[in-house]
Amino acid sequence: MMQHDRGGMDRPRNPIFNVPASVLIALGVLVAVYVGLNLLPWEERLRLLLTLAFIPARYSAGAAELPGGSIADVTSFGTYMLVHGSAVHLLVNGLWMLAFGSAVAKRLGSSRFFAVKLFFGVAAAFSHNIVQLGESV
Repeated sequence: MMQHDRGGMDRPRNPIFNVPASVLIALGVLVAVYVGLNLLPWEERLRLLLTLAFIPARYSAGAAELPGGSIADVTSFGTYMLVHGSAVHLLVNGLWMLAFGSAVAKRLGSSRFFAVKLFFGVAAAFSHNIVQLGESV
């Protein structure tokens, strides 16, 4: 839509919010996972959270068996990024993603935005494991 300014020149109208689709998709997935988990019965939700969460104790010798088995030993390096402990946690992470993820997505494009997000998420899990080796939280 074109807007007329005082000089009679036509200029395009910019949207108030200019959030890239990749950021909206990422936020949608996070909200869907949060809502989906909260619709489950408590025992099933806890089992699934423990399967998806990154727990350093999973990688310690003699650690108690955690839900998810050996597949979660590999996938939790990425799946932990999908779960949130509360609505406030989800809201704060979502706001940060809107603020900073939008700039990254605009600069890199959708594919590279998701690749960077995954790369640094996995790197963060590795770093957390080194610093908190054997911790159960």
